[in-house]
Amino acid sequence: MLERKDEALRIASLLLLLFWTAVVSSPANATASDVANCTAQTSAKTSYEQIITGSISKNCGNNRWSIEGPRVWLFFDKKAIHDHQSKLKLRTDLNRFTNLTIYSRDKAGNVASRHWKAEEAVKNWRTGSLMDLQLPQVDGEIIEVAVAIDHPWMSSMMTKAVITNDTGHSGQSIKVLFIICIFIGLALAPLIYNLAFYKALREPFLLCHLGMTFFCLAYTGLSSSLAYHFLSEPPLFLLTVLTPFAFSAAVSFASLFAASFIEAENLSPTMRKMLKLGSVDNPRLAMSVAVRYQLAA
Repeated sequence: MLERKDEALRIASLLLLLFWTAVVSSPANATASDVANCTAQTSAKTSYEQIITGSISKNCGNNRWSIEGPRVWLFFDKKAIHDHQSKLKLRTDLNRFTNLTIYSRDKAGNVASRHWKAEEAVKNWRTGSLMDLQLPQVDGEIIEVAVAIDHPWMSSMMTKAVITNDTGHSGQSIKVLFIICIFIGLALAPLIYNLAFYKALREPFLLCHLGMTFFCLAYTGLSSSLAYHFLSEPPLFLLTVLTPFAFSAAVSFASLFAASFIEAENLSPTMRKMLKLGSVDNPRLAMSVAVRYQLAA
């Protein structure tokens, strides 16, 4: 009985780690004065010249964070730029999209632009699942920055986008990542003893617990951007595909663990069958997201 209580405590600790990582791994949305004051939804052929002439209407209300697109525009006025003119960068959520173009316009009407493909932009990652993209330079004082994003995956690319001249690894501090590393080190212990005990007991719940622990650690490393510290050119699918898959796989192995570990008198046959069926549906859903990503890329 004591061993089962210890096992339940370890599971609760892993789930707490998973929840804590999901909370702290993503930085909070930018403040109202930092984010884009207006947005627009246009076709993929709409140019910035059309925006300047006023032929495209802008949305400056509270409901402006739509990603209906297919091309989404963000507009930052002088207030959002904070009067900084050197080494300005666009900092936004590290997420999936196809193309991104930044336009800088000065008082004289001069416009400079810079274009990125998704694979190029993701190389400019920052701690906390963010990316920094250098703004194009114009001769005069910048009065507006416009960002055109084609097929953004999530609205967080808009709500977290800010203009900054900060050159550090902001978003999530190195201290937080160090604490996550400590938790990951502690959680590695079940991987070792589960393998050792399985050789002696040959019980399936040990393998289920091992799989749950492994994918919990995988999700922690990916969602906290810890994995990007060990990859010089991180592929974008790490975030858009493997992260949700790791989470769903951890839930699936947890369901299998419960179905194989809890005694027959404490779990009804119907509930045991539902746990097993749910463990199959979770990865299937994650794979459908992966297929959708590959087809849309």
